[in-house]
Amino acid sequence: LLYRAEDVVSIYNNSWGDPNAQFSLGHDPVFTEILERGVTIGRGGLGSIYLFSSGNARDTGASTAYRATNNNPYSISVAAVDNKGVFA
Repeated sequence: LLYRAEDVVSIYNNSWGDPNAQFSLGHDPVFTEILERGVTIGRGGLGSIYLFSSGNARDTGASTAYRATNNNPYSISVAAVDNKGVFA
């Protein structure tokens, strides 16, 4: 019995850096199509969740606002702070 990842994976955690974030993967229509497919029909129609890390840099070049993967309508951008508000 073969399973496709989109049938069994609930949450995809993408915690990798995109060195050319403004112009690469996130603007690729095939990438958006894959995310849309997972969100709409993944897990038998329940939908899959795609998380992308916001990154540790605090400059505008690495800002989530400039990252195509994080700005994709089918993804969720995630960052972390501790109980004192200190960035991870």
